[in-house]
Amino acid sequence: MYLKRFFIFFIFLKISVLNVFGQHNLTQERYADGALKAQGRYTAQHERDSLWAFFYPDGKTSALLPYKNGMLHGTARFYDFGGQLQAVEFWQNDIQQDSAWYYENGVLHKCGKLKDGVYDGQWHFYNAQKQLVRQGNYVKGLPDGQWTFWDDNGTLWQKGQFREGKEQGWWQFFSEKGLLQHEGNYEDGKAVGKWKYYNKKGKFWKEDLPQQ
Repeated sequence: MYLKRFFIFFIFLKISVLNVFGQHNLTQERYADGALKAQGRYTAQHERDSLWAFFYPDGKTSALLPYKNGMLHGTARFYDFGGQLQAVEFWQNDIQQDSAWYYENGVLHKCGKLKDGVYDGQWHFYNAQKQLVRQGNYVKGLPDGQWTFWDDNGTLWQKGQFREGKEQGWWQFFSEKGLLQHEGNYEDGKAVGKWKYYNKKGKFWKEDLPQQ
């Protein structure tokens, strides 16, 4: 009987210690008025680890950030004051790899990849009505390669190439109806040579020096 009681007491004590340890392992940071500001776990070296939750003063979640040994690592989510998802970012070893941002109505605003913290590769941009308005390629944070632009109704507006952030090569521009208006060459961001111009019906009209 004595051994049975001792065993029960030992199990109860072990569970209690584990619960206390678990509570102590979970850290809560608070605002000056006592409201919860952040919650998560630290490593033995006092580095943030696993998923951390951050809160606005009114208690709504402001961000959910994944940490690994003090570095952002994984999918991070950010929320506005109303609780609406504002951005999603993917991190590896404290370096942001890609990102997606949202309008207040929850519609995707822009998305793409990052390299060394700057835009890199293909990016897509949308208006608040979910319409794709531009897409193109970045290299080291600058537009570089093919880009295409549409108006808010989805009609083709212009397209051409960039090199190190400046227009380069053949560009075409279109009317509100999507008809070709003029086209010509760029060099280092400046229109050069003779350009082709078209009438309102999209038919060739003339060649002339570009309008600067």
